[in-house]
Formats: sequence, C-alpha cells, structure tokens
Amino acid sequence: TIVLLLDREAILKDVADLAEERGMLGDNNYFWILSGDVLPPEILMARNYLKDSPVAKLLSGAAMFTNYDRFVYTGESDKFLKAWRNQSNNLAEHVYSLHPPRADGSEPYTPSSNYFQEETPAFFS
Repeated sequence: TIVLLLDREAILKDVADLAEERGMLGDNNYFWILSGDVLPPEILMARNYLKDSPVAKLLSGAAMFTNYDRFVYTGESDKFLKAWRNQSNNLAEHVYSLHPPRADGSEPYTPSSNYFQEETPAFFS
C-alpha cells in the first residue's frame, strides 16, 4: 500500500511516471491511496487522461480521500450556506458594476437577481 499526500496535480504526474518506470503500476501488488487535495473531485471529472498513461494507470483502482464542504452533507441547514443564501442581491449587482464592458463591447457575466438564492457556492468556498 502506498499513500500519497500531495497538493498539486503536477506532482502526481511525476510520481506516476516514476512508478511506471519502477513497475509499480498495473496488475501488481501495489495499492495506491491519494489525498483529495492532489485532484479534487471537480477537477478529476474534467480530466481525460490517455487510457494507458501512467496517471490513468495509477488512478485505476486507487482509493481517494477527499474533503467536502459541510454544506455538501448538511444542505440548507448549514451555517455557511444560510449566510450565502441571505446575502443581498445588491452585492452581486455591486460587483457587476465594478466590471466595465469588455474591449469588444460585450458585457461581462451578469448575475441573476436571485443569484445567491439560486447558485450553490463552489467547493472549498
């Protein structure tokens, strides 16, 4: 069993390349456990590693421990999420007013009038 506590995806690639060189990937006696900080779930889902790449081999069958914000588990009763939902829509409008139109004349992102009530904060907010 090998436990990796990394904080950057780039290091994961280096470790995977070295493990491949040493024959520590694929069908063998090594079980990899990774911390979620190296590859948070929202990033992992967006990655498309080549099927036979060292990182794909390392992740195949690996266990990953990850951290989630409390509101993922407790839902609308979470203190942080309640505070998020209770923010004034004026805040979103104020932030929007600070960003002038782009050079091409297009408007930046325009929040809805119920932004904080409709949107859920990103992980690790």
